[in-house]
Amino acid sequence: MCLVPLVAGRADMRRYHIKGLLYYAIAGIAGGLSYIALFNAFARGEVVIVSPLVSTHPIFSVITARLVLGASEQLSRRSLIGGAIIVAGAILISIQG
Repeated sequence: MCLVPLVAGRADMRRYHIKGLLYYAIAGIAGGLSYIALFNAFARGEVVIVSPLVSTHPIFSVITARLVLGASEQLSRRSLIGGAIIVAGAILISIQG
């Protein structure tokens, strides 16, 4: 939102960057909501359980990127094995919690 006054006065800048500013605003709102959810989870649950489960977010990033970007997002064997280890660890923590 801080960049809007800088871009608003110039038609050539506005044409190319308003869409980018919209994406940044959406990303900022999503980031803020994620921190609210994180602190809410810490307030309701044990840090020993919540923190490792929150650390599984790369799995969801990879899945979302694959769904959105399709074939341009390549998944190597190494990344799939790493993802499986993360999921297994999250399951073990959930079972013991």
